[in-house]
Amino acid sequence: MNFFKIFKKYYKLFLFGAVLIVLFANLSYPQPKDRTFRFVVLGDTRPHGDSEDPITQPPQFKENIRAINLLRPDFVIDVGDLIRGYTDDPNLIIREWEDFDHTITAFKMPFHMVVGNHDVWNEESERIYNERYGQLYYSFDFNGSHFIVLDSEQTHAMNNIGGEQLSWLEGDLAAHAEVNHMFVFVHKPLWRYEESNWNADVHPLLARYGVRAVFAGHWHVYTKSKERDGVKYFITGGGGAEIVDPETLGGFYHFMHVSVGDGVEYAVVRPEGLHPADVVTEEMVVRVEKFQRSLTPRLLITSGGEFSEKVTLSLSNPFATPIKGEINWNIPGASPWKANPSRCEFTLDEGENLELSFQLSGNGQRAFPLPEIYCEVSDDNGLLVSHHSKLQLKNDWFIREWMVVGPFELGTITPDSKGVPPGFDKAYPPEKKINLKKSYKSMGQKVSWQKYVAEENGFINLDRAFKPNEHVVAYALSYVYSPKEKEISLSLGSDDGA
Repeated sequence: MNFFKIFKKYYKLFLFGAVLIVLFANLSYPQPKDRTFRFVVLGDTRPHGDSEDPITQPPQFKENIRAINLLRPDFVIDVGDLIRGYTDDPNLIIREWEDFDHTITAFKMPFHMVVGNHDVWNEESERIYNERYGQLYYSFDFNGSHFIVLDSEQTHAMNNIGGEQLSWLEGDLAAHAEVNHMFVFVHKPLWRYEESNWNADVHPLLARYGVRAVFAGHWHVYTKSKERDGVKYFITGGGGAEIVDPETLGGFYHFMHVSVGDGVEYAVVRPEGLHPADVVTEEMVVRVEKFQRSLTPRLLITSGGEFSEKVTLSLSNPFATPIKGEINWNIPGASPWKANPSRCEFTLDEGENLELSFQLSGNGQRAFPLPEIYCEVSDDNGLLVSHHSKLQLKNDWFIREWMVVGPFELGTITPDSKGVPPGFDKAYPPEKKINLKKSYKSMGQKVSWQKYVAEENGFINLDRAFKPNEHVVAYALSYVYSPKEKEISLSLGSDDGA
């Protein structure tokens, strides 16, 4: 029998055997790399602001590290505020970073950093950060996914992602458009900042290139924000710094655990247990914040002398359970203010509304300091909200129309300045001669006088008027006219120096 007859006779058997060989070969051949992995996000791990020790990392951060190590994710990302910062002593800054570096050696997996406002707040702190850790914004890849770290602390673009960084972001997104998943990390939740360019310039880019989620910190809470155009937004700032908000508003120590495969799953982990991603949602926070605002008393004073007026609080229970609360008025010592009643209790069923009225009396010429109310609200499981607020005045005594100009350099405290930043003692050009039509060069930009109308309660929000708006000086000017010579009281308040 020749070769061709043998081949023809055993062709089918040969083909079947070849298929079996291929099948067995495929079973033993290495599969493509598994694209599933897990990572952890936490933020605001710095020492507490009220601690006498500005160097040592807080025990809550170390407890989170212990829990994270038990979960063994592939890597960890901290979304900023890593040290206490805000000091003009370079040696202290370095000591703070050294303790941070020592603390994170306890992680059993790679650790990535996002810069926060406590990490970089002026040119010197930025220089130290650059020398120790490199770029303030960057990106990296892991297992088929792409991770983008942004810098919300740019000195001349405060609370904005602009200039070179915005151009870099667009290019980086375009270069990685084909990856499995993309995630973005930034310190401040800029999508919640009215003055930020995030919603106008950054979010459309993230949506166009299919970014899965954005993570931020800065606020020491957990909140799942509204998803927009397929992009999820999370605030995770409970990594170790002080917590002041109640648990109902996300005020608890935690980190986020993210599982990546064909899809992405998000979980919130407190060191003592796991929670679903919607444990605190933006909708829930909005309802509770509305309830807190309703606990702020407002009073219209129509007399400059003695007066007695009614203040009404309109409350609506935002929780899914019945609540009970107690309101107490705090009247400053030696003050003419009186509140009747000075204390009251209330209960509200789910969805129920209630109005509480108080009679306030005082003297319009001696209105300050203003009285405050303190309120605690709880359900059967414990405290839900602890809130206090000052009385908000409405009257025509406030100077509402101002001209403002700035910012100017505040400078840093030196031994010769006796604890006062040099910018407070320096007379900048607007102070030397008032000329509302003149512009000035300051901090790399041109600044001019601009009109600003104060809020109804007399406040001017200089944060919105100027950029940069931290550690700077500004001027405000207003003219007051009197039909005749008289003595008046002038009150000025500021949460910084004035």
